[in-house]
Amino acid sequence: MDCSESPWELSGVTRMVRGVSSNTFCLQLRRQGICEASPCCDLLSNGIDSLSVSVASMGRCNVTSVLRVFIGGRQVRPFVNYPLQYSDGVPSDVGLSIYDMSTLGLNDDNLE
Repeated sequence: MDCSESPWELSGVTRMVRGVSSNTFCLQLRRQGICEASPCCDLLSNGIDSLSVSVASMGRCNVTSVLRVFIGGRQVRPFVNYPLQYSDGVPSDVGLSIYDMSTLGLNDDNLE
């Protein structure tokens, strides 16, 4: 099924985290409205069960690079996908996925 419309918007959010010396990256997933006659969009409106984010990383980035992941203030265990071989200065795709989010019992209208 082709899904060209989504009821969700993912954006970067700036947050200062006290007592953390490492880089902190925050994302917010917001419900952006009602679908316009799209069955796929309607299905996506039912809620979020998993989320995957991919970035292009320069140099070494692996499981030890991700210290903690929180969703709605709750710490979760992510799955991190990274290249086994990398070269400094060459971008590599690194992915972070979180599954079974529906079991957390969070309001998914504005997840951070």
